[in-house]
Amino acid sequence: MSWDNITDKFSSVGEGVGRFAKRLFGSENEREIKRLTPVIAEINELESWATGLDREQVRAEVEVMRQSVRDGKATLDDVLTKMFALTREASQRTLGMRHYDVQLVGGFVLHQGKIAEMMTGEGKTLMATLALALNALSDRPCYLVTVNDYLARRDAEWMKPIYEYLGLTVGSIQSDLDPSSRKPVYACDIVYATNNELGFDYLRDNMKTSLGGQVQKDLYFAIVDEVDSILIDEARTPLIISGPAEDHVGRYKEADTVARALVAEEHYEVKEKERMASLTEEGIVKAQELLGVESFYVPGFEDWPHYIENALRAHSLYELDKEYVVEESEDPHTGMMRPEVVIVDEFTGRKMAGRRWSDGLHQAVEVKEGLEPKQETQTLATITFQNYFRMFDKLAGMTGTALTEAGEFHKIYELDVVSVPTNRPIARDDKIDTVYRTLPEKWNAICDEIERVHGTGQPVLVGTASVDNSEHLSKLLKDRGVPHEVLNAKNHEREAHIVAMAGTKGAITVSTNMAGRGTDIKLGGNFEYMLSNALEEAGLVEGDLEKLDEIAAVRERVEKESEAAEAEVLALGGLYVLGTERHEARRIDNQLRGRTGRQGNVGETRFFLSLQDPLMRIFYRDWVVNAMERLGMSEGQPIESGMVTRQVARAQKKVEDRNFEIRKNLLEYDEVMDHQRTEIYAARQAVLEGENLRDRILIMMTNLVDRTAGIFEGDAEGFIDWCQKTFDVEISPAAAATAVSPDRPSVDSVMETITARYDERREEWGEKLTERIESYLVLTAIDQKWKDHLHAMDALKAGIGLRGYAQEDPKIAYKKEATELFAANLLPAIESDVSSKILRIEVGQPEGERPADRSGEAAPGGDQLAPRGIGQGAGRPPQGGQPGADGQPEPKKIRFDELTFDQQKQFIHQLDANQRLTLMAQMPKELRDPLIEAFEPAAVEQHREFASGLDGNQQLSLLAQMPPAIRGDLMEHLGSEGAVKRQDFVKTLEVEQQLNVLAQVPEELRASLLPGVEIEKLQAFLKGLDLDKQLTILVQIPADLREAMTPGLDEEIVAKIPEAIQQFEAYKVQMAQQQEAQKQQQQQQMRGPAASSAFDVMKRQKMIEEQRRRAEEAARQQAAGESSTVEANEAQASGTQASGTQASETQASGTQASGTQASGTQASGTRTPGSGPAPESRPSSPRPAATARRPAAATNAVGELGPEFKNAARNEPCPCGSGKKFKKCHGR
Repeated sequence: MSWDNITDKFSSVGEGVGRFAKRLFGSENEREIKRLTPVIAEINELESWATGLDREQVRAEVEVMRQSVRDGKATLDDVLTKMFALTREASQRTLGMRHYDVQLVGGFVLHQGKIAEMMTGEGKTLMATLALALNALSDRPCYLVTVNDYLARRDAEWMKPIYEYLGLTVGSIQSDLDPSSRKPVYACDIVYATNNELGFDYLRDNMKTSLGGQVQKDLYFAIVDEVDSILIDEARTPLIISGPAEDHVGRYKEADTVARALVAEEHYEVKEKERMASLTEEGIVKAQELLGVESFYVPGFEDWPHYIENALRAHSLYELDKEYVVEESEDPHTGMMRPEVVIVDEFTGRKMAGRRWSDGLHQAVEVKEGLEPKQETQTLATITFQNYFRMFDKLAGMTGTALTEAGEFHKIYELDVVSVPTNRPIARDDKIDTVYRTLPEKWNAICDEIERVHGTGQPVLVGTASVDNSEHLSKLLKDRGVPHEVLNAKNHEREAHIVAMAGTKGAITVSTNMAGRGTDIKLGGNFEYMLSNALEEAGLVEGDLEKLDEIAAVRERVEKESEAAEAEVLALGGLYVLGTERHEARRIDNQLRGRTGRQGNVGETRFFLSLQDPLMRIFYRDWVVNAMERLGMSEGQPIESGMVTRQVARAQKKVEDRNFEIRKNLLEYDEVMDHQRTEIYAARQAVLEGENLRDRILIMMTNLVDRTAGIFEGDAEGFIDWCQKTFDVEISPAAAATAVSPDRPSVDSVMETITARYDERREEWGEKLTERIESYLVLTAIDQKWKDHLHAMDALKAGIGLRGYAQEDPKIAYKKEATELFAANLLPAIESDVSSKILRIEVGQPEGERPADRSGEAAPGGDQLAPRGIGQGAGRPPQGGQPGADGQPEPKKIRFDELTFDQQKQFIHQLDANQRLTLMAQMPKELRDPLIEAFEPAAVEQHREFASGLDGNQQLSLLAQMPPAIRGDLMEHLGSEGAVKRQDFVKTLEVEQQLNVLAQVPEELRASLLPGVEIEKLQAFLKGLDLDKQLTILVQIPADLREAMTPGLDEEIVAKIPEAIQQFEAYKVQMAQQQEAQKQQQQQQMRGPAASSAFDVMKRQKMIEEQRRRAEEAARQQAAGESSTVEANEAQASGTQASGTQASETQASGTQASGTQASGTQASGTRTPGSGPAPESRPSSPRPAATARRPAAATNAVGELGPEFKNAARNEPCPCGSGKKFKKCHGR
């Protein structure tokens, strides 16, 4: 008897004993439900009282209870029965739905901070309103956490009338909300949001530099919908906010080339269970040969195995339309549409836009799909769901499948699970699994079954495990002519419609897990969906308190239609759910089954499996093969065997146990990080909340001085120099000697001097400026050093597993070394950074206003702290490292885009209107647009006042430079009066200048100028030019201006305009292509002579083979008795030739490209057909030119230069066209 059989028998005995004890004593869950009976009875007694209140009286009662809780006169438990009764009455009046008694039980369980397990379809969404409305009386935010944006938005809008009837506010957080829009949502009494958005907002809040930018103020009460999915399934993946790291994009491409050349089993092995791929010894040797690397285990090449194994994982374990999809998305930097790899959630089947695999895996998948890999990232902030949700004062949850994981909920979250009874008995028929031998047999049987059921009119929901499987089944059904709908991550936009109609007669819906958890499929069609359509047709809005009677009439009509359609589907047997394979967790299968048989309705479920399904193949490969032989299965023959069902359940249990170990391991590793994160974030928050930092900074300086004094033990002179450099303070020799004394050292005297200087500076700055300087320095130090610490922690975690080979527990080693990193590295680094800057920082005090310089480093007006060297003092300070006025080196400047968003926002709001607008005009779009959205109303008003005070010329210049959003606001504010000013200015210009101005300003600004311009004069000016010049101007001016001028021109000119425009556009494309080619050639040269556009592996390999061949030839010559000196010289010459050949080719091609571009620029006055020289008033406009390539450096067979170089003078331009002097190019 096998060990598995023995454990099965013991398990069955234990289950039998448990069932006997349950019958004898009753379960703890049943006793808990019975204890709630008096509370439910009291709520029902209050129903008549609640019914007698009108809307205003209901709100008054709620306000009275809220005030009593606020004043401490009553607790939430004291007002629970009344609030539950009022909430049920509000639901009945606004949505026509009355809470059942079992939903009251569930609401009470949620209020107690427990998990309510309710069967699917029992109304968990409505049940949650009871606990949320009650806890909102505490004036602290209450959160309803869902698994995706769709459910957050749907549930918030659906339940909104209930809350508003009670006088409570509600909102939903969506992933596309910008920071400024999130704050008012978080200010609501009740907030619906996804777990990801809440977690990321928490991390973002702890990266903000001001309290005003934070959105999550209080983590009080949260109800987690589908709690097993969020707190168990998704808990394996930590939330990470990352920033750019070192760029090794080229290595991903080269690693992908190597991975494609390797052979499975021979060069690498794939472990599907662990989702890993590793090189074998033969694979390492082969990869080294392909890369031209002597060994991966010498400095500079040790990272290659990591890149190659990531590429192998991408090719072997990550499949398109299963783990990810490729779709077009907008590039945030360029605004262009480009293909992108989007991860698909394995549990929900939904796309997770913005999420990326870490550790270089995402880049490997991008290269596999032929996309340009994005830059690598570095962790800036991270937290796990376990630690995030454990921060809430009270946490509750609800799901249909929680009891199987009750132990984990209690151990990690201290949450008890209470199973709430159903309102009606379950009538669903769960058929036994049908198992086939191979996948094709299973798919054929599934199609046969769908056709059979569809013939009866019974609606069918088919659940698949991946996007790929859903599309495969859809293709099979299309081939058979079976009408159906497909719901997966690729067409999620139609989700609401597909789900709403999935329960109608004859409907067939093929879906991934998107139609599983949280999806309510109503028989006969979704009532709310039908009601919404009916109300829209009638011109009504649900929840409109002024038209409740009209809404009620429409609802009554739709209810009758819905009931008739539901009765028809029930007569056919209800919804038929067909599963195409078992998922890793039994809970997901149960969620799929739960889509039918809701609220006591009839329904039917069945799973079709094959012995080649991934779950069986990965975990029971040998057993599957033996089972096929023992059962003697023939093609197309199904089996319904308890043995197979038990093996499937056992495989799922193995997966669940393995995933639990992963979650447990993740939590244990993260406990260390959680303590550190809590300490750092608490210190950071104290700074934001205005803590007096003087004492804290003095402690930092004392610690730094104390540590450094130990380093300079016995070296008083060196310690004095260090104090001078670090604090800009002169320390007396006696104090220094005492500090570095080997016997009884003391830094008290040193700190007295430093403290006195510190207090002097604080007095010079004043109270407000001191607060800003201190908070800025402390926050900057914490953020920068915390980021470095996270990088070090990532590196520690990546290599800690190797400690196992030294018989050391990796987990214990990680905790020990992580604690040492925090105490010995991070905290001293923060102290050193703040202490070394606080007495040396300079504060700018410019004399008068100074406009921002055009380098992107804006200059503030008035006294202020200059963040990281930006805008320090009047005039342009020396660059970093150069001496300033006092002879001391100035702090090194950094670019504006290196500041955090909050630092940027804080900085620009310190500027006056002129400076701010100038900076906006110079800033890149990706930096500028978020800042414009974050403008405070006062800043916008300053812009308007500034623009109003300008004359027509100044207004025109300002508006032409402004981004569209600012330009539109200013033009609207200036109105017709401003337009007249600008028109009057244009009238004062010469006709040629008028044309130049009109051609260069934006279209909306040009439209405001044209009414004041005499078009006839512009046309007369054009007619005075020859034909070519007229065409040149017409093809280069904007289309709207050209259309305004065309009517008065000669027909001959008008006829030639389209052809000239076409030639001009072709010229622009040609120039763009040449510039791109030149750029690629220059990049290729910069990467070195052995590289191509993607570090061409094969060329490098050929080069090594050529070197090896020449070395062998030299060895043969030596063996023949030749002189060793001659042989060495030949070997050196051959090596030089081999390594230099490719470089010469690269240089020549790069030179040629440069010559092409140069000739194009110089020939800008050359006329092409239909064109002529540009008018002098538009010298910046490029002319279409017939560019001719200059010849590359021509050499003969012996490497001599061609004849065109013979007479070239040393100081003249080189004939190759490179633009360099001959003596510095081919004259060498």
